[in-house]
Amino acid sequence: QTYIKENFVLYCTRHVMGIVNLFAGLGTDEFARHLHLKSKPLTVDSLYGPNIFREINDFYHNKTTSQITLSFLLILIMLFNYLLALVGIFILIREKEKFVFLSILFILYFSAIVGVIGLARLRIPFMPFFNILCAVGFYHLYLRLSEKYRSAED
Repeated sequence: QTYIKENFVLYCTRHVMGIVNLFAGLGTDEFARHLHLKSKPLTVDSLYGPNIFREINDFYHNKTTSQITLSFLLILIMLFNYLLALVGIFILIREKEKFVFLSILFILYFSAIVGVIGLARLRIPFMPFFNILCAVGFYHLYLRLSEKYRSAED
């Protein structure tokens, strides 16, 4: 506790980096192992560094080719999910649904308690709420595309 008080700015920057790692972490080691691909774990220094650009650089210099290829696929999937969740949040706020605030509260709570660790597996507690927001965004996108498709047919 006294260490945190003495190094408050450093702790806050590391805490924010932990939250960034929570949302940006890909978990390629676990995916590679499940797919029976060669995997090479990151060192602690490159995993918990104070700079996201250094972490990205270390990732692409230290990982195997199969993990780098897998990371591009995971990045696309995560970007798609995050964009759909944002659309879902805006749709639910516009429709004045109270569930969106509860979901955001859960996501923020479980993001804040992660601290400096920020591993990808620590997203598990809030992913059901996140996935509901993604589903709302996906359904809205589906309705918009099907509406355009029907109007193009006529």
